[in-house]
Amino acid sequence: MSELIVTVLAALGGVALGAFLTRRNEKRATSERLLTEALDDIVGGINDAANQMPGAQARYASGMSRLALHGGAALAGSFRAWQDVANTGTEEGRLALAEAVQQARCSLGHERLDEESLHALLFGARSRRASPLEQ
Repeated sequence: MSELIVTVLAALGGVALGAFLTRRNEKRATSERLLTEALDDIVGGINDAANQMPGAQARYASGMSRLALHGGAALAGSFRAWQDVANTGTEEGRLALAEAVQQARCSLGHERLDEESLHALLFGARSRRASPLEQ
């Protein structure tokens, strides 16, 4: 009889633990998806603004609002720093956006990109100076 009780309690405990872990994993997956969508809208809004596309500011603002809800403090802080500059036409603005994107990558569990690759992906390859032999 006591073996039956132990078996039933173990089964119920296993079901409860499984349900808890499933719910936790679903919440994490949903949160990550919402954060990814917000980041897509932020970067897309910046790109659209640079190309003078209609609706760019609304897309950007929507993404930033959702970032405030779903992003961690470090990620929100890095995009806040970018927002202080909010200009990809200056080196300061490009550095701030690149750092925010690096922080976004880390928040999503990705490794940091090397600075040159990230710059090329976001803004195009930097123009390299001609060596004295090429002049």
